[in-house]
Amino acid sequence: MPRSTFAAVLAATSLAWTPAAQVQAQAAPPSLDRLKQESFAVVDANADRMGRINDAIFSYSEIGFQEYKTVALVKKTLEAAGFKVEMGVAGMPTAYKATYGSGSPVLGVMSEYDGVPGASQRPGSLAHDPIVPGAPGHGEGHNSNQPTIVGGALAAKAIKDKYKLPGTLVVYGGPAEELLASRGYMTNAGLFKGLDALIEAHIGEGLGTSYGLNNLAIISAQWTSRAAPPTARGPGRAAARWTPWS
Repeated sequence: MPRSTFAAVLAATSLAWTPAAQVQAQAAPPSLDRLKQESFAVVDANADRMGRINDAIFSYSEIGFQEYKTVALVKKTLEAAGFKVEMGVAGMPTAYKATYGSGSPVLGVMSEYDGVPGASQRPGSLAHDPIVPGAPGHGEGHNSNQPTIVGGALAAKAIKDKYKLPGTLVVYGGPAEELLASRGYMTNAGLFKGLDALIEAHIGEGLGTSYGLNNLAIISAQWTSRAAPPTARGPGRAAARWTPWS
């Protein structure tokens, strides 16, 4: 996801909430364009580190509710930046809430980081090429979600500190998205109360933004079939067991 998504939005939103008297008291109130450019510079400075976090989470390939190495790495990164990290929120050991600052506005970012069972795959290969056959992997790209929002949050923090902007930054980690599990429990636990805005990140083939209920799936289903799909049959070909790589 392009570098501007979280850093510029968070910094600009925080500035918009700054009392007019405080803005006027600043020697040189920054423009929105200046905030964006300074945010980009922080994101670029952290790009290599976020890339390494991305690769590490990919290598862990932990499935839902077992993302212990993943959250330990993210926790270490956020705490080193000055965030206060609360682990095990909403009764889930691999869920977390990290905060920095105080007061309004309260701006949050969130993503998931669980892998997919049976999706082990060597990076960069389009053909079925598992690292460990049958093992889990990041078949949906969740390894990239956390470094995306953490990189943005670090940039927003840098801008907030530099210009002494008011407000609270909140970073959420929601485990087991593939199981449709964490969001409901986190909502019931009141973890999103008091937020002025929340941005959810997910990898995609292009940059897009939306609001409200999108990509909503509130059921879990398992499909079985007695017949092989057409791609697995044909003249001279025996029926084969279907896999995601068929």
